[in-house]
Amino acid sequence: MSGYKILIMDDDVDALEVVGQGLQKGGFSVIKAQNGTEALRLMYQHRPDLLILDINLPDPNMDGIVVCQRCGKSAMCPSSCSRLSPTPKTS
Repeated sequence: MSGYKILIMDDDVDALEVVGQGLQKGGFSVIKAQNGTEALRLMYQHRPDLLILDINLPDPNMDGIVVCQRCGKSAMCPSSCSRLSPTPKTS
């Protein structure tokens, strides 16, 4: 194990599982959140080294961008915060 903790946030449970499993196979500890409120709570509780945030959540008041902004105002924020944009689906 690398000892690094990564918090991933996505409202899509399947995406959380796939990304989480891949990271765990890579030796990372994974913390999962399905919404922004939960992500902030878990961030303060676990102090992850990296955040991977879905920016396209149903609640625009607490999507990945807002979480990243709130995180940036806190000393508890990890040094890295990544935002994943949804990939457009093609027919």
